[in-house]
Amino acid sequence: MNEGFALWRTSLLCLLLLTGSIPALAHESRPAYLEIKEGSAGLLEINWTRPIRAQRALNIQVVFPESCRTGGANTGRQLQGLMYEKWVMDCGATELSGKEVTIAGLSNTISDVLLRFQSRDGTVHMSVLDNKNPVFIFPSVTEPIKNIAPYYFKLGVEHILKGADHLLFILGLLLLIQRFWNVIKTITAFTLAHSISLIAAILGYVHVPSAPVEAVIALSIVFLACELVRENKHNLSRRLPWLVAAVFGLVHGLGFAGALSEIGLPEDDIPLALLMFNLGVETGQVLFVIFAIAVLQLLRRIIRDWFDKIELASSYAIGSIAAFWLFDRVSGFY
Repeated sequence: MNEGFALWRTSLLCLLLLTGSIPALAHESRPAYLEIKEGSAGLLEINWTRPIRAQRALNIQVVFPESCRTGGANTGRQLQGLMYEKWVMDCGATELSGKEVTIAGLSNTISDVLLRFQSRDGTVHMSVLDNKNPVFIFPSVTEPIKNIAPYYFKLGVEHILKGADHLLFILGLLLLIQRFWNVIKTITAFTLAHSISLIAAILGYVHVPSAPVEAVIALSIVFLACELVRENKHNLSRRLPWLVAAVFGLVHGLGFAGALSEIGLPEDDIPLALLMFNLGVETGQVLFVIFAIAVLQLLRRIIRDWFDKIELASSYAIGSIAAFWLFDRVSGFY
């Protein structure tokens, strides 16, 4: 009895720590976007987009080489949870190759910055900056153009793996399902549904503000948590989990689209971005599902007698986290 109580208490402590740490990750993982276009006479056109959290833009700033000076007024606007800024930098006759652009403050976040640099001759270079590598070095004229596909793929993988809300929804689905083939059908339905809405949003067929989408994503997790703690084990969600996954998958797809389209990616990159980002999301999702199933199976074997109680506690923890997100996101409407 004492051993069981200790295990129960430890599990609850872990869940409480999880509840306290996850909410901050749900928004901050959204990427920022920096576009630099090199014009004539050493002028750089800058487009800078940052996600907004709690009415404030992510606290990161672009630092240009010392030889560059602001050559025009900075214009900014807020739209759908993002801060858009545009200005011009005058770098004079200075040769840019080998010079550095740094994202100050990025090391203190879990966000990435997708950087697109277009040189005077029209060549485009892409780079993803993160807290471990916040510096972009201007390429030389002779430096070969890098394939941009891996960057969009990496963005998709990291978006799903850093997206605590999407992962909790998938975890809730896995806890809801008892049979292997139901797992396959449910994850497939979720994948197809969010792929459809992602494509529709990127191509402009669906226009939904990001704030309501994020709120409904949180609501979907609350719904799953409620279904998990219900005594009726033959409810619709347990009998047809693929249907629940498909319905809410459409909403999650709009959330994925927000990470890709709302940051203002150039139109020329959208077809490739759509393909590689979606492949990245699916890859990250598969990795998480495999990991989660392995951990759940291991726990079922190791703590068989206590697994149901820990699963119930986990369901309440998931619901509490999602409810916090829901109220937080709804309050952001005003």
